[in-house]
Amino acid sequence: MKIVQFVAMLLLFAGVNGAVVYRLWRLMPPLRWFRGSVTLLLLAIIAAPFVVMAWGNALPLPLVSLLYRVGLSWLILLIYLIL
Repeated sequence: MKIVQFVAMLLLFAGVNGAVVYRLWRLMPPLRWFRGSVTLLLLAIIAAPFVVMAWGNALPLPLVSLLYRVGLSWLILLIYLIL
């Protein structure tokens, strides 16, 4: 049962992030380098909590702290963007 809940939450997280990235993509000016760099930055921010969960013990503590703060800030901002 826990695996089903995890997969459901992961799909919800991916869907909401996909909607935000898509809306941001449509709002950006049509410069390829700008869209690409903003999209890569956003994907790195979205992946930050997962990197901390997967490799947090192997990375240096200042980097883990930065990734944790960035990822948590994105999750808080995402909650407000959903509303």
